[in-house]
Amino acid sequence: WDTTTEELRQLYTKCIDKRILVGAINGSSSTVLALAAVGPSTILQLETSLNQPIYYNNVYWYLTSNTSFGFSPLPKIIQSKVDIETVDGDKRLSWYLDRATGGWRAGTTTGLHHDNNWRKIIMTEK
Repeated sequence: WDTTTEELRQLYTKCIDKRILVGAINGSSSTVLALAAVGPSTILQLETSLNQPIYYNNVYWYLTSNTSFGFSPLPKIIQSKVDIETVDGDKRLSWYLDRATGGWRAGTTTGLHHDNNWRKIIMTEK
């Protein structure tokens, strides 16, 4: 399923000044996150330049309109639309933005834009 920059911006209005969890699960009935990171809700308002993530609490976040949204443990990302960097790949998440396609990677599992089992997760603290 596709995700738009506008959807992320609208989600921010529901969780201002809160922390959010961004992650992925494998399977519609799964109750275990395969990968996740926590950051301030302001990451949903980011407008990062290509390959220039912003550091928040030990995580590098990026939101580049018409390109991708995600996180990495390292400052080096390779946004060839989505992050294709392999170093510490098991700790990276990347979703296409503003395209008629879904996610790309959850850790080292890639090609998720063609996978109907994986789910994108964004949760907020109460």
